[in-house]
Parts: sequence; C-alpha cells; structure tokens
Amino acid sequence: MTTKMSIKEKIKSYLKELINERKIILITLIIYTIFCLIATSILLITSRYQNSLYAILTLLIILAIPFVEITLQIRIPCILLGLFLIIPVGALLGNSFNLYTLLPWLDDFLHTISGFIFACIGFGLAQIFIGKVNNPKKFVGCLLIGFIFSLAIGLLWEMIEYAGTVFLKIDMQDDTIINEINSFLLAGNHYEMVKIKDITQTIIYYQNGETFVINGYLDIGLQDTLFDMFVCLIGAMLYLILLIIGYSKNKEIFKVFCPSILTKEDKLC
Repeated sequence: MTTKMSIKEKIKSYLKELINERKIILITLIIYTIFCLIATSILLITSRYQNSLYAILTLLIILAIPFVEITLQIRIPCILLGLFLIIPVGALLGNSFNLYTLLPWLDDFLHTISGFIFACIGFGLAQIFIGKVNNPKKFVGCLLIGFIFSLAIGLLWEMIEYAGTVFLKIDMQDDTIINEINSFLLAGNHYEMVKIKDITQTIIYYQNGETFVINGYLDIGLQDTLFDMFVCLIGAMLYLILLIIGYSKNKEIFKVFCPSILTKEDKLC
C-alpha cells in the first residue's frame, strides 16, 4: 500500500526529475529567470516602478509552471514551454522597453502564437478528463476542447485589457489613427447614419484653452481588440491544421506540442 507524498517530497522529487531527465526545461527556466531579474533591476534603477512591477509579475510565472505541473500531474514539452515563455518576454520588452513601437508587428505576433499555444494547452488539459488520446474519438474531443479553450483565453484577455483601460485608466488597448467613421450616434437614430470620410485632422480643445492635434481620427481600441481576436483565431486554426495532419499520418505530433498527463506509475503521489 502506497502513501501519498507530502508537498515537500513532491517538490524534491520534481526538482530531481528536472535535473536528471528534463535538463533542457531546467536550463530554459533558468535563462528566463535571469532575463526577468535583469529586466527588473534595470527598471528599478531607472525609477520605472510601474514597469518593474510588471517585470516582477512576469518573473512569478516561473513559480506557476512547476505548480501547474505538480498539481495537475502533467508535463509540458520543451517546445511548448519555449513558445509559451516568448509571450511574457515579448510583452515585457514591448511595454517596458518600447519594443512595440520599434516592432509594430510584435503584438500581433504574440497574439497569434498565443492562439496556438493555448489551444495546445487546452488539448493537454482535456486529457485529464477524457483520458489519454488512444483513439480517434478522444483525439477529436481533445482537439475541439483545445480550440475552444484558446478562443476563451483570447476573449478573457481582451476583457482584461478593456477593464484596465476603463477602471485603471491605463492604455492596454492600442489606439489607431483612422480616416473614416460611420456613426448612428451622430445621426441621433438607428435608421440613418452619418458617414464622415477623408478625415485629415482632429483638434481636441482642453478646458484651459490648450489644443491637441491628431492627424486623422483616433480609434481608442476597437480595431486593436478585434484584430487581436482575429489573429488569435488564426493561431488556433494553425493548431487544428497541424494536429489533424499529424494524426492523419499516424504521427502523434500532439505529444511534441501539447502537455501530456502522467501515468499512474509516473505520478508524484
């Protein structure tokens, strides 16, 4: 009769597993930790405290990964972990070190790979309830759950961005300069619409008499939100295509990209 391991024993066993069997994962986590510590130090030295708080939160992900693997008894493959860590690293560099301005495509890239990554994570988590993928029915079930999970995470993130913009008064949704608007509000009803084209300049008047000029009209986040959700969908579609092709050719490619559940013999219990 076996007895359950204590939390301390589970952590010790997990660390031993990382050192002996998953060295690439361990090295990846160490490099990520060093990067976050350096970024946090630079931001603190330059008195950018709000950004340094974000860097600290990014660092805490290093604790979440072992917690998830031990608690849910799953193992994240190296490729998926590497892709996943690109997201917080890219977001930290984008927000705190102005990389979003230097590389305007970076945010779209991160949202695209996040669609793929969270679909893979959803596929792995689905196996906890459905069981290991050993027949087409279970494969399709996990595949669809992964796809839906990815879209749900994408929607949740956009809601968080909106909440941050509205309640915390921070700009989490990128603005866009546009040159045309169509509005029922300006018409005063919903059976007519005011169409304004070829907008070249918008002048904002402050109460104190000062002005601020925009070379066009400012969209304050709608286009960014919808495009982020669109590219997230593209990432999830890439996941569907890749895994279906792999499975149809009798290659369990999902083992390369998706978390796997531990067998009873492997579990830390």
